[in-house]
Order: sequence, then C-alpha cells, then structure tokens
Amino acid sequence: MSPRLNERAVKRWLRDQQAAQQKEDEERVRVLLDLTEDKALRLYLAMPLSREEVTSEPSPLLWIMRRVLEQSRPVRGRKR
Repeated sequence: MSPRLNERAVKRWLRDQQAAQQKEDEERVRVLLDLTEDKALRLYLAMPLSREEVTSEPSPLLWIMRRVLEQSRPVRGRKR
C-alpha cells in the first residue's frame, strides 16, 4: 500500500493554489480593464474560432513546471 499524503501539506498546497488562482483572476481583471476598445477588438479577432485551431502543445508555463518538478525529484543513489 502506498504511503498517505501529509494532510497538512495537502491543505497548505490547496490554500496556496487558491491564493494563486485569486491573484491570477485579479490580474486578469486588471489587464482587461486597462485595454482600449481597439486593443480589445484586435485581441478578440485574433482568437481561434474553433478548438481545432488551438494548439495541442503544452503551454510554456506547463513546460517550466514540468522541468522544476523533474529537478526536484531525488535521483537514486544521490543524497539530498
């Protein structure tokens, strides 16, 4: 049986995720409110029309997160 996750660590992680989401939402609102009508229209018209037009590649942020996680994993035979 695999070991259980640390409950306090999971709750802390969840709180941090919620705080990050709130910060992202606030930033998104700030950026949108700062747009001129012309800029907002240009961004809207540049959006893909269908899901097929959306790339299937992971976002740059996801690539960075993956690299960080890979680097944080202990390598067998090496003490951390």
